[in-house]
Amino acid sequence: MKIGVVAPLSNKTADPATMARACEERGFESFFVGEHTAVPVGRESKRPSASGLELPDFYYELPAPFVSLSFAAAVTTRIKIGTAICLVAEHHPLELAKTVATLDRYSNGRFIFGIGSGWNAEEAALFGIDFSRRWGVTRDYVRAMIKLWAEDDASHEGEFVSFPLVRQYPKPVQKPHPPIHIGAFVDAALKDVATYGSGWMPGTGRGLMTTKVLAERIAFIKRECEKQGRDFREIEISCLVYEDAEPCQILDDYAAAGAHRLVLFCPGKEGTAPDYGIDGMQRRLDEIAEGYLKGR
Repeated sequence: MKIGVVAPLSNKTADPATMARACEERGFESFFVGEHTAVPVGRESKRPSASGLELPDFYYELPAPFVSLSFAAAVTTRIKIGTAICLVAEHHPLELAKTVATLDRYSNGRFIFGIGSGWNAEEAALFGIDFSRRWGVTRDYVRAMIKLWAEDDASHEGEFVSFPLVRQYPKPVQKPHPPIHIGAFVDAALKDVATYGSGWMPGTGRGLMTTKVLAERIAFIKRECEKQGRDFREIEISCLVYEDAEPCQILDDYAAAGAHRLVLFCPGKEGTAPDYGIDGMQRRLDEIAEGYLKGR
């Protein structure tokens, strides 16, 4: 089982370079950051894992993910870096494709592109996104970016984005493109995992998804792969784990469900995340390493 960390960074926490270096030194396989460009203060959308409207402070304070990951890449050599997740529809695909390719090149092929369409309708509206069609927008943008990464000259005619023949460099180190891990739950998204995805990146635990449901959804992806003639073994299952059980139990349960990578939340308590400085977050890394990496 691969073990990674996702960190809710802010100006009150350890910076991405410090966190990524600390993760690499402790033997973690990967380091991820999230994205919320701007969060409306007044909203009616509820987080999938919460019963009320209140958000942890870090939701409002997350730094730009690709700038953060460039800092992380600059001070590490081995650990993979990634988004968990990037809200693709909030970016123009021509700009985002270049950003992803540049980061993959400067990190020497260590980038994992975790993507999603988001849960916050009010945030989507800031970017002119029809919330009911957000996955369609995301799919169209990703298909356009795949062309930009894989082809010398690329054009795209889609429902939500179109552009004439263009030439865009640099190209990613990873071929044909960095691994695309889809962080969505609906059937349409899981079918896309089987079609063009490199992996699936669901959130689990704390009201999100049980390991029983996880196994059922993995079986759904496997059936879709069979329909499309794709080898299911090409798909990597990376779970963003928000669990309070003992590490040994989590490792056993998720392995049995079919997960390949566990990405642990650091720090453990969402509400106190913005108050954790360098020492606090590194203590949490030590706890995770002790529970999940020791003896492996």
